[in-house]
Amino acid sequence: MLEKERDEYLEEIYELLKENNKMLRSQKRARIMSGILRMLWFVVVVGVPVWLYFHYIQPALGNLQDNLKVLENLSQSNPQIGKQVEPIIQTVKTLMATFGASAQ
Repeated sequence: MLEKERDEYLEEIYELLKENNKMLRSQKRARIMSGILRMLWFVVVVGVPVWLYFHYIQPALGNLQDNLKVLENLSQSNPQIGKQVEPIIQTVKTLMATFGASAQ
């Protein structure tokens, strides 16, 4: 009788061990997936603004600088237009200086 109880006890321990192993593997898999998703989230949070800057903001600032040069040349060549456009040019230059773009 003692041997039968021991075998049952060992069988129960073996089942608990298998169940524990299954839970540990599940936790490990969840931890790995969490790390991967955290890394992807970091790439999105950092990457999307950088991508937006290089694809939309930088070209728009370049166009703004080019248009500002044309406007300055126009105001220098025609003093009458220059009086009207000068406040706009100064405002745009101030805005560009505020946001870190150089008005060359």
